[in-house]
Amino acid sequence: MVVYKHKPLKRNTIRILTILPGRDKDEIRCRVAQRENEEYEALSWCWGTTPETATIQILADDRAQDATMLIKPNLERALRRLRLPKDERILWVDAICIDQADRHERNMQVAMMSEIYERAEKVDVWLGDEEHDSQMALDFIKNEIADLDRFDELVKSKNTVSTDKWRALTALLTREWFERRWVVQEIALGKKAELYCGKGSVLWTDFTIAVAMFESRSKPLAELYKASPSHDYNPNFLGDVEALGATRLVHVISNLLRRSDTGQISERRLNLEQLVANLATFQAREPHDMIYAVLALAKDTHRRTRASDTDTSRKNSINYDTTSTPTENNVRMLSNNKASRGKAAQKRKASSLSDAQETGGLTVASPPRKKARSPVGTASSPTSPRVGATTRSQSSALDDQELPPKPELGVGTIKNIGKPVLQNQKPTTETNSTNQTADPLSGRQKQLVKTAVSKLQERLQPERHRVFNVDYDQPFFNVCKQFLDFTLPKTKDLDILCRPWAPEPSSHGEKFSLPSWVPSLSGVAFGKKRSRDAAGGFKMVRKNSDPLVGPAGFGTQYYNASNLQAHSDSWRFGVENTETERSLFVTGYILDEIDVIGPASQMGNLPKQWMNIAGWKYDTDPSEELWRTLVADRGPNGQNCPEYYPRACAHAGRRSTVGEGIETGEFIRHGRCSILTEFVERVRCVVWNRRLIRSKRLRMLGLVPDSAENTDLIFIIHGCSVPVVLRKKVTNQIQHYVFLGECYLHGMMDGQAPNLNLPTIKDIELR
Repeated sequence: MVVYKHKPLKRNTIRILTILPGRDKDEIRCRVAQRENEEYEALSWCWGTTPETATIQILADDRAQDATMLIKPNLERALRRLRLPKDERILWVDAICIDQADRHERNMQVAMMSEIYERAEKVDVWLGDEEHDSQMALDFIKNEIADLDRFDELVKSKNTVSTDKWRALTALLTREWFERRWVVQEIALGKKAELYCGKGSVLWTDFTIAVAMFESRSKPLAELYKASPSHDYNPNFLGDVEALGATRLVHVISNLLRRSDTGQISERRLNLEQLVANLATFQAREPHDMIYAVLALAKDTHRRTRASDTDTSRKNSINYDTTSTPTENNVRMLSNNKASRGKAAQKRKASSLSDAQETGGLTVASPPRKKARSPVGTASSPTSPRVGATTRSQSSALDDQELPPKPELGVGTIKNIGKPVLQNQKPTTETNSTNQTADPLSGRQKQLVKTAVSKLQERLQPERHRVFNVDYDQPFFNVCKQFLDFTLPKTKDLDILCRPWAPEPSSHGEKFSLPSWVPSLSGVAFGKKRSRDAAGGFKMVRKNSDPLVGPAGFGTQYYNASNLQAHSDSWRFGVENTETERSLFVTGYILDEIDVIGPASQMGNLPKQWMNIAGWKYDTDPSEELWRTLVADRGPNGQNCPEYYPRACAHAGRRSTVGEGIETGEFIRHGRCSILTEFVERVRCVVWNRRLIRSKRLRMLGLVPDSAENTDLIFIIHGCSVPVVLRKKVTNQIQHYVFLGECYLHGMMDGQAPNLNLPTIKDIELR
């Protein structure tokens, strides 16, 4: 048996797979050829973890004989399903058309993925074999949900046939394909798509409509199952429909792009941070793909390769660049005359043309010269003091810390354009004692120029230099640093530290660790749970509370604890090849310390110890501090609390046993009051796996992460919209902190903290 080997891929080409006609049980025979311009369909499928044990036959072109290629069984079934009985079918299939053993080719082709799927005539999605009544679900979508005259009847019908159809649909939506990260790009960029499952299929447009309608009626359907004896009267039988991978995929794709009437992409709507944070639960085989899989979708990136064929040192690197013309035009305003502007522009243009050469949809450029620079964020040197926190002497945990010395200020002159500027930097002047010249500008004019230059630099420099290098050979921690380096100069906030997005090492079978300031997916709100009574054997259930900072990029921030104190230049990474290379340095101040702490809320219930901390015995109305803390002083989606929340809280207490906790799940399963159910659902979103505390100095109630302990510190970090909990550590006589997570502290969420005039601490080291 001759094993198939890929020929080297020529420039500007991709490989195309042609499947020869055949019937169900015939051997799969096909041809692989390099093409530049040929119509094809692109396959989207789920790789899985099974080994390559199935075979297909690759017919010889100029080879001596045909060859055999090993592929995954799931892919073999997909090709068999898509094969036509009488005609050839032309496909692009990543596992076959890319030489997976050639790292350089793989990286270059991965960079072209967006172009490949955009050019495809259609995207064929393989969901897998028929099981769990998948054919019933496909027929339900095409023949019944699509009939609007019957839709309300389907939602209200209590017969077993109807509930079985909704169960089959839910099982279809839990398929593994809907959890893949790359499918977002594959579907979003394709002209049209069709889903195949077993022998059935459905158009993507019909599928998305059905999913949207299903989600819109998820609560009435929960009542339907609550009244169904064949489903054990379980209102949560279908799980959380909104959290299903298919539901989230439909939502994301509908908000990701805008298209013209001809189907062309006219606008990308989300930036890189929004994509990474809001697609956190979509999985990837390699941790790097948590970032790389969405680069082509972001509105603040465009694709550009970095390595040329002669550059062997960086062959596996690809750039996503965001250089913008308006930035260059504004920077040119700093020149003194038109002639210098023209010469500078010509020089830049000539340089860029000499360094880069066009290759189809990609720009291949030689790597930039290495240039030493200080860590991102500030102009601190490697010897910058790493001083611990400072506050007033009212608690033992806070007393043993010293106020850091004032940092040395740089020279605030025009010559510092392009260099980072320290926060609160005061302008200074610099003269040459041996060669002083008269300055035509007055002191006031100098100050105006310096201020204008500083603001212009702050606004425009990040736009010129935000380049994201794609390199699968570098450690994933470096990718995390790149991601923050790329996004933070634009967002001006540090809320990404509170949103879980990074994969856990155990999920990829790799040995890598991440510092505490890179939040892992262990903190994500929802996850799959295996359940015998669930449709398809799985359902989506809540695992944690919702992030207090809210979703990235949709509307305004929910809170403003730091009173709009943007991080600006007040953060930086540690210095490479030193003890601080995995550190993040931020600026802020200690707000308080945890004094009394209760147990974590299990399943969203309120432990009896919480009632003791708050002093509520159910025979009176709850204090405003308590009920507002239980809902984090917000309604759903960051809105103000409804007027009836305090009454609903009091009602929940009266229906509970004095001296015991409050079982919130009971009110959802058996409650008859929709107002009470709404309040309890909000409480569960906030308290799940969090602990109730009483702070030491301010004596405020609050909510902290499950991992928090007594004496942990509550900080306000510049650029973070909510307080955070840090744990002080000392290593080699150097004080640093472990980032535990976000915190709710009553009365301190909307800009009140800065009025306390607590001493600011620079270079708070997070590890």
